[in-house]
Amino acid sequence: MKCFQKILKASPENYAELVAVVFKKDGDNQERTLTEEQKNYINVVDRLYDKIRFCPAEKDGKVDAGELKEWIEHFKELLAKNNQASLLGYQLGRVLSSSPAGTDGYYPCEAVRDVIEEYADESLIDRYVSCVHYDRGIFSPSEGKEEKNLARRYKENADYLSTLYPKTAAIYYELYDIYRDQAKHERERAENGVY
Repeated sequence: MKCFQKILKASPENYAELVAVVFKKDGDNQERTLTEEQKNYINVVDRLYDKIRFCPAEKDGKVDAGELKEWIEHFKELLAKNNQASLLGYQLGRVLSSSPAGTDGYYPCEAVRDVIEEYADESLIDRYVSCVHYDRGIFSPSEGKEEKNLARRYKENADYLSTLYPKTAAIYYELYDIYRDQAKHERERAENGVY
């Protein structure tokens, strides 16, 4: 997987191919009749797609802004060629959510912030938020303490970004809201003796 992700970071062709197999084309609302072999192939590609986590143009924890922009523009062309242009924001939100921290220690890195400010639409923001949120994985109940800490960190991150990167800050404010609400819910569950 590391080798494959290294290839994906450098060039979007293979990622666009995965997207072409897993997602429908724009305007394609018809049910297709697939053979068992086709269904198996799509399932295998779908599982591979689900496991992939990378940030385009990332090398050793750094993202080159020029390479990132080039990757995105090429990916945009490939999606248009595959008649899937409407998936750009959704797919960018997914891959950009794997960004390393910036030189200032805040997420995402500066190159990704610039791209979000340029390309952000509702689907990019929603997908970025859901990827960061669900990448947390399985966790142990902490009476809301862990969620409160996460909420505090996301708010601090958003506050830092808000002046220069308002769209990026909006992502982290949304994560703050999610974890603030979860902290309250978990605390109430603990107070009521649910666990």
